[in-house]
Amino acid sequence: MAAEIHLLGPVPLLRRPARTGSLMWRVVLALLPAALLGVVAYGPEAAWMLAACLSGAWLMEALAGGLRRRSTLKDGSALLTGLLLALTLPPALAPGWAFLGGVLAILLGKQVFGGLGRNPLNPALLGRLLLSLLAPGALELGLRQPFGWQGGSWLTRAATAAADPLHVLWETRRVLDQALAGLTLNVPADWPPGLDRLDLIQHAQEILSQAGPGQVFWARLPGLLGEVSILALLPGLVWLFTARLVDWRVPAAGLIFLPLGFLLASSGAGGHWLPLALALRGTSLLLVLCVLASDPVTSPLGQGAKFLFGLLVAAAALLALQFSPQAGGLFWVLLPANLLTPWLDRLLLPGGPR
Repeated sequence: MAAEIHLLGPVPLLRRPARTGSLMWRVVLALLPAALLGVVAYGPEAAWMLAACLSGAWLMEALAGGLRRRSTLKDGSALLTGLLLALTLPPALAPGWAFLGGVLAILLGKQVFGGLGRNPLNPALLGRLLLSLLAPGALELGLRQPFGWQGGSWLTRAATAAADPLHVLWETRRVLDQALAGLTLNVPADWPPGLDRLDLIQHAQEILSQAGPGQVFWARLPGLLGEVSILALLPGLVWLFTARLVDWRVPAAGLIFLPLGFLLASSGAGGHWLPLALALRGTSLLLVLCVLASDPVTSPLGQGAKFLFGLLVAAAALLALQFSPQAGGLFWVLLPANLLTPWLDRLLLPGGPR
């Protein structure tokens, strides 16, 4: 009689558990330059916010370990969660909210599912999502201009009214399109009054000119803690990939798709908005594809599933950049993709259902 073969459904898990602590601490080291540059760029407020995120995550992990009588602080996963959360937050977010975000990320993103290796969603992004629901106003007020202590302002009072420069630029792009097409203008209330159509076009072009491609290499507009410069993130990512500490398949699929997706989106209506969005959120996009989406716990196990997962994340990220002018809109796309992980493995792992 032939032996029965039972297929275990894929669940989030970590392989080679002996390397977990080493992996977590190395990812922390890889991301530290981006965090430290953010502290230098934004000053003491950013330092307090970063410390609050780390403290909230660490203390919640310590409390959970005490209740379970098994300490998990040494593996570095709690501090990595707090660091990732801080990189996705406005630099001047009130420390109380940042601390709560760290607590919620560990409690609801990790411990409620049984601890490390069992969480279906990325804990840092879940904490970020919960903060955006609990304190959207605090997140907007936490945005600051990088190196603002040197003086100067990137825009007129429109920056203060809308807080998020991506929203300001999105509104400006909309007004410019209306003006160039000869349509009825819907001008933001905080723009200078009494401008004719030509003056409005010139004013819009002056605003949009401040968000060139160089923004991704050295930010001049308000942004998140980890968005000061993509150059602070690249060395750590190169180290992680060359040392084979992070699987390359998810980010490779996403980065291969991005140029094609950019061309397809640019050929449609509103596609000319993407260069501005990529200039402001390019560093966060790299963080999503190369670190957050490559999380071995919440990403698929199979090689084919990893490629498909990367494609889905990249496509959803482009859609978010094109249609969601909020600073945190890019991070929301990964959570639904995390929920698809078991299905992708069932579909594409050898021996899975067809």
